[in-house]
Amino acid sequence: MRCHRCAGLELAKDPIWHKRNADILVKRNKQLAQDPEWRKHNKEANRKSARDPNWIKKNAIDVPQKRRENPKYVENKLISKTGQGFWYGHPTLRKWNNGKNIPLYCELFKEVDPRVRAFQGNTCLLCGITEEENGMRHGDHHIFYEKKTCCWIDDNGEYWTNLNARDHKEKDYYIGENPNYFALLCNECHMSTGGNFENRKQSADKLRNIIDTRFNGKSYYTEEEMIELGYIKIGKYKWAKK
Repeated sequence: MRCHRCAGLELAKDPIWHKRNADILVKRNKQLAQDPEWRKHNKEANRKSARDPNWIKKNAIDVPQKRRENPKYVENKLISKTGQGFWYGHPTLRKWNNGKNIPLYCELFKEVDPRVRAFQGNTCLLCGITEEENGMRHGDHHIFYEKKTCCWIDDNGEYWTNLNARDHKEKDYYIGENPNYFALLCNECHMSTGGNFENRKQSADKLRNIIDTRFNGKSYYTEEEMIELGYIKIGKYKWAKK
C-alpha cells in the first residue's frame, strides 16, 4: 500500500490533476471577486498591510532584494523580448535586450503623465477611492496596454492592437483614431485589468466608455490648458500650481 506522500508526489506530476485543480481555483476566485463583502474585506486588509512597517520591509525591501539575487529572475529579465518581466501580465518600466537597458515606456509618456494626474485628480476612475484614503499613489494605466502610444504614429490614422496579451497575437482590437487613453486607478483596480485577452478587452471597453461618457473622450490636459489653468512647468516632467 502506498503512503500518502508517495501518492501526493505522483499526483503532483499529473498534468490532468493540475489542470482540474487550477480550473477549480479560477472558478472559486471568480465567485469571490463577485462578492461585495469579500471585496470590501480584501481591500481593507490590503490597505492595513500597506501601512504596516514590517509588511513594507518584507514586501517592498526584502522580497525585491531576494528576487534580484535570483539567477532565474535575472535570466528572464535578460532574455525577455516582451518586457513582461518575471511574471505573466506584469510589465516592467524597463527591459534588458543584449545587455542594454531599454525603456519600455516612450519618453513622451513622462511628459503626459503629470497632465493626466492634473486632469483626473487623485480619485480612482473605477472604484472612486482617493489617494489619501488608499494611502498610496494611483497608477497611470494605459487603457489599451500599448506603453508607447504617446509616440505611436499610424500613417492611416486607424489604430489596432492585441492589447499586449500573450495569449492573443492577432491585432484585431480596434482602437480608432486616438490611442492615447489613460486612467488613474488604485492598486487593486489596476491589478484587475491584467490577465488574458478577454479580460483585457472587457477592461479596455469599460474604461474607454467611462472616459468617453465622463470626459468626452479626453483623459489629460494639453500643455496650453495647463498654463491657462495656472500651472507652471518647473521641470521637463514636473508642473506646479501657482
